Amino acid sequence: MARYACSDLHGRYDLAEKILAALKPSDELYFLGDAIDRGHRSWDTFQLLLNDPRVTFMCGNHEDFLVKLYDGNPKETIYIDRYAYHRWEVREVWDYNGGWEMMDKCDDLRERSPEVLHTLIETIKNARDQIIFTNDNGKQIVLTHAGYTPGRRKSTKDSQIWDRQHLRNSWPKDETFKDTIMIHGHTPIQYIDSARISEDGPVYYADGHKIDIDLGSVFYGWTTLLDLDTLDNITIEGDHKYDI
Repeated sequence: MARYACSDLHGRYDLAEKILAALKPSDELYFLGDAIDRGHRSWDTFQLLLNDPRVTFMCGNHEDFLVKLYDGNPKETIYIDRYAYHRWEVREVWDYNGGWEMMDKCDDLRERSPEVLHTLIETIKNARDQIIFTNDNGKQIVLTHAGYTPGRRKSTKDSQIWDRQHLRNSWPKDETFKDTIMIHGHTPIQYIDSARISEDGPVYYADGHKIDIDLGSVFYGWTTLLDLDTLDNITIEGDHKYDI
């Protein structure tokens, strides 16, 4: 049995199919969120991952958009640091971030099959926002969608889904965290290392304690399966690039 992580497929159904085909029946896959939006097959990608028993589906910020819009106040405004202090209504910012297909689908479900939409919302709300375990090599593996720096400030569910401020942090010197590895998606690797190209695989940074596995799949047409015991990368190539 092998344990893998993958993240941020954003509607790339072709990649999701190839990832699942690469897994053995006994393998486990932790998907760190953002199955939906931007790509052309968000709903299908989402359902494929949710319904495979080998996959543990974790919540990303794009799935959080869905919950905020359909299980909360649709006029709620949310602050997102990358948008320069502007507060956006949920529908507005989700549409800006490629959520049109999922909004159309969920609007239709709300009208025709509200019970299906309710089940979907509850599934996302119950998805894990953090998973921690010790791998076969004695490393403490921390999985979240966005990542964080341990020991600096209290990590919340919201920060584990949305935060990017931690990317600038150095790794703490505290012995408590010397064997901790933080694995996340959310931020395409080019934003951490502009010299990198996606096919190089994940970015290992913060003295090797953080690993970003968001390869910008929707744009570049490939993703990674990161082995959570060896921390080696397997590149999965899709059928094409620029799926937007």
